[in-house]
Amino acid sequence: MRKLKRRNNYIEVILVISFFFNNLISFSQCSSLSEPNVLDAGYIQENIPTKRVVQYPSLREADVIWSKRIWRTIDLREKMNHPLFYPLEPLSDRRSLWDVIKCGVLNESSITIYELGADLDDQFKYPVKPTNGNIDEFKKKLNSFFGTLEEIPMLDSEDNFKTVA
Repeated sequence: MRKLKRRNNYIEVILVISFFFNNLISFSQCSSLSEPNVLDAGYIQENIPTKRVVQYPSLREADVIWSKRIWRTIDLREKMNHPLFYPLEPLSDRRSLWDVIKCGVLNESSITIYELGADLDDQFKYPVKPTNGNIDEFKKKLNSFFGTLEEIPMLDSEDNFKTVA
């Protein structure tokens, strides 16, 4: 009887150890050993730059039932709009919305600026273009839209004027 109990104890210990090692081996499979054609997430992951722009069909004016133009003012002091305002100085990997627009207009010429015109409407009828091929005059006009850094006279603590940029 004692031999039978000892034998059962050995069998139980062997079963527990084999069960432990079996689970250890089955759960420790390395992902690098899996097939290269197997999808991990169930879909093909793509980066944004590899995506194509969707070309929408042209829309006729007769097909438009209703439209409305809404102008919004973005308050950059609000916390949710801070990503549009910061960083104040462009970094290597981040720029503010204002810097992106300014670079697109002045450096890349990928954004067109429009003037109000005589009717002061918001129809974007009058693009700012160089007149008579004068590029220098055109660049000065573009820079005027973005403002210039001016020196402002201010009083210091000793009531002396100093200029602050």
